[in-house]
Amino acid sequence: PPMAAGPVISLAGLESGPRLLCGHARGEVSAVALPSFQLLCSWRALEGCQVRCLSSARHEGLFLVGSEAGDLQLWQRGCPDDGTLATLQAVDEPDPGQANEGAPLCARGHLCQSSPVANGQQVRGWRCKICGAGRQGERWRCLECQDDICYGCFPLRRLGEKGAADQRESEFANGRWVHVKKHSSMGCAVVSFRDRKHRDQLLSQVSSDPLVLGGICVDVKPHMEKQGDGARLEVPDCLFAGWKQPKEPGACKLLARTLQAHLDCLCDALCPVISLDDD
Repeated sequence: PPMAAGPVISLAGLESGPRLLCGHARGEVSAVALPSFQLLCSWRALEGCQVRCLSSARHEGLFLVGSEAGDLQLWQRGCPDDGTLATLQAVDEPDPGQANEGAPLCARGHLCQSSPVANGQQVRGWRCKICGAGRQGERWRCLECQDDICYGCFPLRRLGEKGAADQRESEFANGRWVHVKKHSSMGCAVVSFRDRKHRDQLLSQVSSDPLVLGGICVDVKPHMEKQGDGARLEVPDCLFAGWKQPKEPGACKLLARTLQAHLDCLCDALCPVISLDDD
């Protein structure tokens, strides 16, 4: 019969028992006795994400649980001597005080994870998918898509830690091609362009390919300025950007500098490429 824990996403065999481990779409894991296929127990290993992979360590009943967000957990099947049902327990659970806040989503909607650089680890260069800057060291990383996002675009915070991301952000950001003036408390901004052609091309581009930054959908449209007589006229070198700023604790927020950096990157791509002939 179907398992109460829901759809099965992943399977793994465990020599200890032996057992069949089933990973479910709602973050639960089930243990099934072999060869009888009797369901022994189910428990929630992950919150808010699927159990995408299971793997036996082939040693003392140890096995790994992997989430779609890139987290790994180490579990162990206990082996009591009194004949009672063997239990399962987590080994080396992560310290919740080290969890990260402000994690963005990648372009495909996967939750990114902070990717620190350990002592002695080789540092390789990478490029931010938001601002296009080449960097090294720590960053947000989507383990599924291999996308990287810098902490400058979406600042990293630790749970319970107050830093620059908790302070009042700048409402203005000047870039190579655009100037962003953001509302102090709402998710909206007026974007001024140095080149009107960039403004028109971007407006056409986002009409078919919506602008999404860190999982936040940004609605871009012509900026209409109210006149003294009450009429509203379109400002030819400006756009209006609006988005729903997440209010949940720990959620990432779109900053003025992040919007400016990404729009500058898009404008760079719109600039004509001039080929210089060596002759």
